Amino acid sequence: MSTDSGLGFVTGPLAGRVFPVGRRAAIGRDPAGDVVFPPETDGISTRHAQLTADPSGHTIVDLASRGGTFVDGRRLPPHEPVRVNAGAVVRFGASGPLAVFDAASRLRAGPRLVLARDDAGARWPLERPTLIGRDADCDVVLDGARDAQASARHAMAFPAFGRALVSDLGSANGTWLEGRRVADALVGPGDVVRLGSDGPALRVVAEGGGTPAPQRRPSSKVPAARASERLAAAAGPASSVRFEAFRLDVSSGGARGRVHVLVKTEVQLGGFGALNDIVLRCFPRELESDKDALERSESIGVEHLALRLTPKGVALCDLGGGPTKVNGRRLAAGEEVELDALTDVWVGDDVLGLGARLFSHPRLPPTPPALGQEHKHPVECVVLERKGDGADHLYVQLVRQASLGASDDAAIRLPLPGVAPQHALLFVKQGRVWLSQLGEAPVAVLGAGALRPGTAAPLEPGVRFFLGAATVEVAESSPADFDPV
Repeated sequence: MSTDSGLGFVTGPLAGRVFPVGRRAAIGRDPAGDVVFPPETDGISTRHAQLTADPSGHTIVDLASRGGTFVDGRRLPPHEPVRVNAGAVVRFGASGPLAVFDAASRLRAGPRLVLARDDAGARWPLERPTLIGRDADCDVVLDGARDAQASARHAMAFPAFGRALVSDLGSANGTWLEGRRVADALVGPGDVVRLGSDGPALRVVAEGGGTPAPQRRPSSKVPAARASERLAAAAGPASSVRFEAFRLDVSSGGARGRVHVLVKTEVQLGGFGALNDIVLRCFPRELESDKDALERSESIGVEHLALRLTPKGVALCDLGGGPTKVNGRRLAAGEEVELDALTDVWVGDDVLGLGARLFSHPRLPPTPPALGQEHKHPVECVVLERKGDGADHLYVQLVRQASLGASDDAAIRLPLPGVAPQHALLFVKQGRVWLSQLGEAPVAVLGAGALRPGTAAPLEPGVRFFLGAATVEVAESSPADFDPV
């Protein structure tokens, strides 16, 4: 049994940190645990998983977490210990943080790596998350004709403590290592990753081995700086909230609905969960062929677009990962446009439509972006509804408040029996999300009774409240929840 085993995080809020495992390690959002995620981390349960040492090695058990625990791409059955070997890739949540399990002595800086293509003499440095595929906006661009087995956006490679972690992006033909198809895999110098069982091969090489070929010039469509980095710098520090993402599961008789709420000054949308707040995937139903379906669904970029709070309102920014149309006009890569009260957005090659509604107080003056500041910022919330998918797929960027009710004027529309036109209010204050009554219609919270005018109840995962005939349960949320497929 190794006594110096550790868990080294490659993505997520703990990226770059190594946690010793020892004989037992509790993992989750519980502050009393050994590996503690920030409270707002999407998809991570309070008690998510546990690593335990025994005479023959280590086992990991998923503690019935909502998002699940995955080892080398395979989801673990709840409460069933599974052997975890050195070099295993562990994912917490369906699209959550990736970590490497290994001897702590190996989880440290190593040689800088490059990805080399032996048959073409091309080499790409692996210094940051690297997108691989046939699309011209990828970091590693493959040939559209010769490399037909590779998808437009096939895989991501992450630097991982002197090695590389390769994660398949749901490609059509898979990512292969040593003759087996892998979802997440740790590779080192000398290993060869193949895109498709007979597709192009990329070798992992320690920098300095051989003579580097001239590097590809950046695509003219991609901004010089990563758009997400520029957005974060422009937005400035966000107000801290207790949890940044949650889900409202609505039921009334046989009717079911789902509303996803994000309490952030910037929300990023794209096809890969580890890099986005909302995962967008689409598999169109009316297509000419399977090839048409694959190509069109792949036009949704790994990092596609972002909504960010500006002093005047909310801006939509194209991140260069694929085509984006706003009110019928295609945006240039990196272009920003301010949202109108009603905005029509198409993501990818017209495969996924979003109707955006901006709720605001136009009389308030511009002010720096912040959350929950009454009478400070003109924006209350942004609501995105997937066109053609119905109210089951409603996304809310909650800046200050959002009303719930049966009328078209409600930010979160619930056309259900007993729900008043403007029934209740979600609002942000003092770093928490609260629920209060609007008007005379009753609002009741399970365990706390009916709310009185002028009072409010804090919302946390597990809270259940009632509006007329509608039952609404607050649940933890992760990026994978936003995928309607």
